[in-house]
Amino acid sequence: MRLSRPGADPFTARSPRVVAAHKLLRRRHRDEFGRFLAEGPQAVREALAAGAVEELFGTVDGYGRLRELVEAANALDVPAWPVTESALAGLTETVTPQGVVAVCRQQHQTEIARILDDSPRLVVVLAGVADPGNAGAVLRTADAAGATAVVFGEGSVDPYNGKCVRASAGSVFHLDLVRGGTAESAVQAA
Repeated sequence: MRLSRPGADPFTARSPRVVAAHKLLRRRHRDEFGRFLAEGPQAVREALAAGAVEELFGTVDGYGRLRELVEAANALDVPAWPVTESALAGLTETVTPQGVVAVCRQQHQTEIARILDDSPRLVVVLAGVADPGNAGAVLRTADAAGATAVVFGEGSVDPYNGKCVRASAGSVFHLDLVRGGTAESAVQAA
């Protein structure tokens, strides 16, 4: 297991990298930077498998329990930064952080036509789903049902919202995502 900054003290909540990652808790910054946070071992494992991780943050204890995630990050040349408990808590939206958070690249389209081809596909369209937990459950269900894409139409929650990512249990990294447009236009395009 190789951590970035070997022998150095873990980053604190005021370290520039942690401050930059903390901004991704807000949608405005997620959209501006095209990045989002994936929290917990399951989401991070799926993000690493999808090649979406840019950097990893974890406590020394968290990395000790989740060695395979650090090894996977090392294999992909993704920096694994050690952070203090309070720094990690500042990067999460849960009461009890699970020891690891990844900064991931957003991977979505803005038009459904870009992901469709001539073969039949199952596409799920969300129309006005505002609860991130429900949207995450839809992502999970769509993935399990064999869907290839989920459209988050106007008025729907941000698929990169922390609660939505956690509720998707990693499915957000398995499906093509489309953000924007109306549900009607998505159905017509499909």
